[in-house]
Amino acid sequence: MIPFLPPKQVRTFLAVARPLSFAGCPLHSVWGSPHASQLIHKLERATGKPLLVRDTRTVRLTVDGKTMVVFAWAILNANTEAADHFSGAGVRGRLRFDGTEDLTLTRVSRNPTGFRHLNPYITLDLTASQGAYLVC
Repeated sequence: MIPFLPPKQVRTFLAVARPLSFAGCPLHSVWGSPHASQLIHKLERATGKPLLVRDTRTVRLTVDGKTMVVFAWAILNANTEAADHFSGAGVRGRLRFDGTEDLTLTRVSRNPTGFRHLNPYITLDLTASQGAYLVC
């Protein structure tokens, strides 16, 4: 079983993977290349796979490194969503939509469950009107 992958290590991996450079990494000025390299080594140990091929001049992603880029975005997004949910920092309020009957019933109301899942603190009010004109 793979242990927990700390967001700091995952974030550092992405920061190096984007420019394929430790020196070009946005965190380089904050931590420096040795610290970033150390964090990525820890991530590689945790996954049990090499994610980058490094030499003195180049950095390349391995096949597992390319896969990790996809997972890394998902890990960081899930972490942010969880933190927002439990901190109550998510968007809150009421969204009212008044539309023609055909639009509201066929297009807008298709997936309110998905909207509710992504926005649990927003109350969604859909109103269908039969009139030809809607007041803006």
